[in-house]
Amino acid sequence: MNEIKHIVGRIVKRHFLPSFGDLAFIFVALILVSQYGWFNILGDGDTHIHIQAGQYMLNSGQILHHDPFSFGMEGHPWFAHGWLSEVLMAAVFKVFGLDGVSLLYIAVLGLSLLLLVRYILGRYGMLAALVIFFLFILSSVHWLARPHIWTYLGVVLFVDWLDRLAHDERIPVWSFALVMLFWVNLHGGYMLGLVLIGMNFIGTCIFWVRTRSASALTMLKKLFLILMLCIAASLLNPYGIEIWLNSARVSGDGSATTSWQEWMTPNFRENPVLLFDFMAVVALYLLSSIRVSSQEWMRFMGFGVLALQAVRNLPIFFMANATGIGRRMRQLSGERWFPQGLKERLDDYEEIERASIPGIWAAAVFVVIIGLCFTGQYHFALPEKSYPRKALEYLRQENLPGRGFNSDEIGDYMIGELWPQYHVFVDGRCDFYAGKRLKDYLIIDDLKPTWEAALEENGIGWAIVYAKQRLAVALKTHPDWRLIYSDNVAEIFVKNEPAYKKWIDQNPTSRTLV
Repeated sequence: MNEIKHIVGRIVKRHFLPSFGDLAFIFVALILVSQYGWFNILGDGDTHIHIQAGQYMLNSGQILHHDPFSFGMEGHPWFAHGWLSEVLMAAVFKVFGLDGVSLLYIAVLGLSLLLLVRYILGRYGMLAALVIFFLFILSSVHWLARPHIWTYLGVVLFVDWLDRLAHDERIPVWSFALVMLFWVNLHGGYMLGLVLIGMNFIGTCIFWVRTRSASALTMLKKLFLILMLCIAASLLNPYGIEIWLNSARVSGDGSATTSWQEWMTPNFRENPVLLFDFMAVVALYLLSSIRVSSQEWMRFMGFGVLALQAVRNLPIFFMANATGIGRRMRQLSGERWFPQGLKERLDDYEEIERASIPGIWAAAVFVVIIGLCFTGQYHFALPEKSYPRKALEYLRQENLPGRGFNSDEIGDYMIGELWPQYHVFVDGRCDFYAGKRLKDYLIIDDLKPTWEAALEENGIGWAIVYAKQRLAVALKTHPDWRLIYSDNVAEIFVKNEPAYKKWIDQNPTSRTLV
């Protein structure tokens, strides 16, 4: 009997202890459930416009090709790069609400990290997996319930498979094309998959030119086939090649990608942890004696530039360079000066990892979280500081006439909750508004000298803005505007015109502000 217990104990210890990938998934899930600090999966209003767009497509049975949400731009071409993810979000929302949408993206995000650290651990060791885990967690400024999370999963799969090919493992070439077929319809970040393959192709080409190796030539042919299949798969979307051309147009318009906070360069002064992450990787590459291959050089420089251009790209920089970081961390752990005791402990964890069954603990914890949500014991909350719940309810009840100006994030919430009663001036789709509308918005929002003329030119009769915005202060003291609603989050103003006399009279105290 004791021998049976001993055998069962060994089996449980060897096979049912949580793997490091499971622990990574659980950590991501729990920290997002906590909604602590910036770890708020619903911390951005864009979630609402994606859900509304998906509902529109489900109800109409058609893919969106033109904008239905804004005024003055009705019928303008709109490329819903993430139409498939939006339809999926809408279907989940219809049944499970915002809790379901939050859980969907926690699952995708957690799975991405689980797959990444498990591969890095198996190929490059426990120390490398730990470093990748911490880099990923500390760069988590953009973990939101939005379609870009699918790009995290796509990048992880491509990085994993390309590295396996480089180590002569068999990966079916069609698997890349299959992922690309879904990726191009889930999020516009599919281009990064093509870039990763292209970098490996160019790097292998350089290696073949130098060595004339037969194995390099074989790999070159395989990568070329993969690239062609993925390009063909990327064209299987509702917009065809136009989706490529639109991406090029938006990239060429700097105002479209430098005006929204997530597209701005990282503010290392406010977030020194991000600077530490980035510089630690730079130092690792500079100090390591391992020669930087052509592929690694292109990944480091290419994705490094993207990371420095937009804070949202920092996690992708670390994911794309995970194998290069892994190689160097494996070398580091093998150095003579590396503590022997720590090395033995890391080897023990690697032994547990090889024997463990991945996914069991992650799935169990995730099921518990689902149960808490669907039994009403826990719900994901919208951020109190940016979600203008009371102001939106006021607009719903009062049904203000005319065109209204709104802050871009408030526009996301308006589309989600007040469309089609109201149409917005702008929202989070910076690619769609690139051009005059975006320029007018920035003139007004930044209180440029012609901000009043821009409001007049666009026929604005009322405005809803965040209470702490400079524009709110300017409108409070402007003789042509009246404050009719105010709370700690948002304020609503109307022009001092007969069309809005009813609301001005209902709020006589607003006159004393002038």
